[in-house]
Amino acid sequence: MIMKKNKRKINKRARVLKAGSITAKLLLTIGKKIKEIGENFLEFSPDSFWYPDIARSLYTIAPKKIYASYHVLKNGGYIKEKETRKGKVIYLTDKGKMEILKNEFWKEKKKWDGKWRIIIFDIPENSRKHRNFLRRKLQWFGFRELQKSVWIIPYDARREFKEFLKLCNIKLEGDVRYLVVEKVDPAIIFKDHFKNEKE
Repeated sequence: MIMKKNKRKINKRARVLKAGSITAKLLLTIGKKIKEIGENFLEFSPDSFWYPDIARSLYTIAPKKIYASYHVLKNGGYIKEKETRKGKVIYLTDKGKMEILKNEFWKEKKKWDGKWRIIIFDIPENSRKHRNFLRRKLQWFGFRELQKSVWIIPYDARREFKEFLKLCNIKLEGDVRYLVVEKVDPAIIFKDHFKNEKE
């Protein structure tokens, strides 16, 4: 009974990664290393993985905490292990790639150019599940709801949004558009929201 309870706690904690946490830093470091070597996976061994590649960039963090964060990533579905002829390798899942995409987008210092980026969509009722999924993901990424099927963000997110839709791994029936708008009235509530988002 206690084991089940603990497992539920781990899974719940793994659903959302707090920006700047050890777990988020570890995921970004794994993603960066995979990108650097030009593969879609990372070979895993205590010697070649943890110490030279990861622990060096997270050298101020105790190894026990890194291991704990690694298991949060694995249990939360951000990374996946696989046995190969070479040994154990680590893959980023689509969920992990989306988390990295979001973190990298908000980590950059952004200067507002006075324009708003707006996502509008018209998805039929028989695809309500996909429509609700898209809404949840837009909110999770950092967009703010303007109306039910209209979402707003002040920074250029065209590339990230296209990549984001690919990683959602669902076939959206209907129309999804990305607009660049010069004026939104009233815009003050959104300016305040995104100012707080960056702080």
